[in-house]
Order: sequence, then C-alpha cells, then structure tokens
Amino acid sequence: VNPRSAWGARPTECTSLNTTKTLISVHHTVTPTGAGNYPSRIRGIQNYHMDSNLWCDIGYHFMVTSDGQQWEAREAQYLGTHVGGNNTNNLGVSFIGGFQPGVTPCTDAAFAPVTPPQVMIDGGGNLIGKLADFYGITVSETTVIGHRDNPGASTSCPGDNLHSELGQLRTIANEGMNMPGTGRVQGIVWDLDITPDASQSAERGARLEGAAISLSDGQTTTSREG
Repeated sequence: VNPRSAWGARPTECTSLNTTKTLISVHHTVTPTGAGNYPSRIRGIQNYHMDSNLWCDIGYHFMVTSDGQQWEAREAQYLGTHVGGNNTNNLGVSFIGGFQPGVTPCTDAAFAPVTPPQVMIDGGGNLIGKLADFYGITVSETTVIGHRDNPGASTSCPGDNLHSELGQLRTIANEGMNMPGTGRVQGIVWDLDITPDASQSAERGARLEGAAISLSDGQTTTSREG
C-alpha cells in the first residue's frame, strides 16, 4: 500500500482515535480518475475535504486507483468521515472515479471508465483482504458493503457498476486471505549437542543440512547447505 508520503499528504488534524474495525465500506469518489498523476488527484480530494468540508483529513482510510494501486488515505487509527452516522469501527475504502452509469459527471471523459476495470477490482479486493486479515474481519455480505448499504444511508455510492462488483471484491479478498505465503526462511539450523553458538556451527560441523523446519501455518520445509 502506498503510504501517505507517496502522495504528499498534508499533516492530519484528526484526534479522534478508533482503532477497532469491524466493517469495511466501499465508496467511489465521483471525481476524475487522475490517471497519469494519481498523487495530485488524491491531494485534491484531501484539500476539498479539509478546506471545503472542514474535516480533519481526507475522509477515507484507503483508496484504489484505476491501475489497481492501493493508497493509504486517513490513518486507519482515526475515526473516518465517510458514512454519516456510521463511521465508528468502519473502514472507508474508496475507488477513485465515478461508477454510476448514465449520470453526470460520471459519464464525463475525465471520469472514464464508468465501469471499474478488472485490475482495479483485483487491487481493491486484495486491499480489502489485507485489511480484513489485519483487523480480524470475516469477509461477508454484512462486513464488506457499499456506502449505500449502511443503515440510514441515502446515496447511490459506490455507483451501480462498482456496487455490482462487491461479490467479486469479497471473493478476491477471501482468496488473498487464504493464499499460502511464499518466501524464504533464512537462518542457521545447528546441532546444540556440538555447540550452543551459531556463529561457530559451520567451523565445528554443527550446521544441519536437510533439517526439518515447521512453519506457523502448519507446513514444513527443510534446510539446505549454506
């Protein structure tokens, strides 16, 4: 996720902490996509929220651009300003653009495409999976919802064409949460009967090649020489 520094965020003025998150609300910004200069577009949204709406920061916690990049917006430790009357414990994830078909300004060229591209859905679903995993949220139809699905909401947000992708966003999020991690276990496995000091294990022949290593997800691997 691109941090706030990547788009040149102004310092936050927020003070209301809200570190527990149980719900993720999906939005669209109803702005031009900013393709070619996403940091400038996000700064513009922050400026509008702070200078015109007089909010303490940009209203959303995270944003997704049309190329699938993920961006940190308001720090997640703070109470958001994205769903009137329902911000507590609610993470705001906003897709930059306008996804309500047949309605101005979403139909303007600068807002195109009015249907979120697959790469954007993939990036958004991946982000939602990361957030759900971090906060212990079980992804479902009641925990990952559109802005319009919040109690008392009177809005078309996140637009019909993004709202119809909520099922796919949830599927991608769940797939990401359940996908085994890949990487390299780096370290030394040595025989304590020979030496208690790992720094001497190679010199004294204590380093173990082919030792079984148990991983936290229940899988196993083996050590190799070097």
